[in-house]
Amino acid sequence: VMNKHLFPYKWNLADGYPSANIKKNNYNVFGTFICGGGSTMGYKLAGFNHLGGVEIDPPIADIYKTNHNPKHLYRLDIREFNKLENLPTELFNLDILDGSPPCSTFSMAGSREKAWGKEKVFREGQTKQSLDDLVFVYCDTIIKLQPKVFLLENVKNLKTHDKGNTFKVIKETLEKLGYHVKAEIL
Repeated sequence: VMNKHLFPYKWNLADGYPSANIKKNNYNVFGTFICGGGSTMGYKLAGFNHLGGVEIDPPIADIYKTNHNPKHLYRLDIREFNKLENLPTELFNLDILDGSPPCSTFSMAGSREKAWGKEKVFREGQTKQSLDDLVFVYCDTIIKLQPKVFLLENVKNLKTHDKGNTFKVIKETLEKLGYHVKAEIL
């Protein structure tokens, strides 16, 4: 017997993707650092209209395109995306902007401060980049697109990095735009 849930959890590809029995909620979402589209799948299964996103890694972006057939897909560094001028109007009317910037410089398992400012080429073949500023670059994306709601997912050390100053700068920057910033450690 299936328990009652907000959306059917016994979904599979044979039902179609997203499943025809999912009720649409008419909210638009756009993602950054989208990879193959795990978050996109979650949004779609919850009834959201996922418009696409930004992914730096071309082979991974191709997987995303195959998996989700997005309306808008930008295969480039988010820094370059932030410089684009002629973006579609609907990207400036988002209900949710979703992003999980890579976090090795904040992660307790990573190199942390020793890796700040160092550029590297990742094995996937994407462009040379540093990761330590991507949280701030994502904040620039939030400032540019001004979604109704944003999600910034990262590691718990982001809140305590540099005695909490890193998170304080992020929070104050976004609150000046009128956002109510709520941070939870899950």
